Amino acid sequence: MNVPERPLQLARPRVAAWRWAANGATLCIAGLGLLAVGWRGSSVVAAGLIVLAALVDGADGALARRAGGPTRAGAALDIVGDFTAFGVAPAALSLTRAPAHPWPLVMALGLFLAAALARLIRSASLVLSKPAGLYVGLPMPTAGCLVAGLALSLPAAWVAAAVLVTSALAISRRPYPSVPWLWQRRRASLFIFLALTAAVAVWSPHAGLLFGAVACAGYPWVQPITV
Repeated sequence: MNVPERPLQLARPRVAAWRWAANGATLCIAGLGLLAVGWRGSSVVAAGLIVLAALVDGADGALARRAGGPTRAGAALDIVGDFTAFGVAPAALSLTRAPAHPWPLVMALGLFLAAALARLIRSASLVLSKPAGLYVGLPMPTAGCLVAGLALSLPAAWVAAAVLVTSALAISRRPYPSVPWLWQRRRASLFIFLALTAAVAVWSPHAGLLFGAVACAGYPWVQPITV
C-alpha cells in the first residue's frame, strides 16, 4: 500500500511549482500591460510590450495545463492580466496617438473594453467545454495586438471604425485556432503566415504588426475551422 503513495507525494510539489509558474506568467502579462499603459516614450515600445505580453500568454496556458488545469483563482487572475495587457494597454496606446478631441475613438474604445471583459469572462466559463486547441471568438492577445497595430498605422477616425470590428470579432462565436492546432492540422498555413509576417515586419515593424494581427483575425473567416 505504501508504493503508490510515494509518487503522489513527489507529484504535489511539482504540481505546486507548475501552478506558481503559471500564476507568475499571468502576473508578468499584467505587469507588461501596466508598463505599456504608463509608458511615456515611443509608442513603438508600448506596442512591443503588448506583443511581448501576447507571447508570454502562450506559455501561460501551457503552464496551467502542466499544473493540472485551470482553477478559479487562476482564471480570475488570468482575466485581470489579459484585460490589462490586451484591453486597457491597447486602448491607452490608441488615445496617445489620437488628436485632441477623439470622441468617436473614445466611444469605440469603451465598447472595445466592454467586449474584452465579456470575451474574457466567457472564455473562463467555457474553458472546460470548448474544443481542444480552439478558441471561441477572436482571442484577446490577437485583439490587443490588432488594436495596437491599428493605432500605430491608421488615422484616428479609421482606428475607431476598425476597433468596433475588432470588438465584434472578439465576442463572436467563430472558432479560432491555437498555434498547436495549426501545427497539427494546417502546418503549411502556419509557415506561410510566419514567413509573410516576418517579411512585412522587416520592411516596417508597424505594418508587420498590423498584417500579422489582421491575418490572425481574418483567417477563420477565409478558411473556416471545423469543430
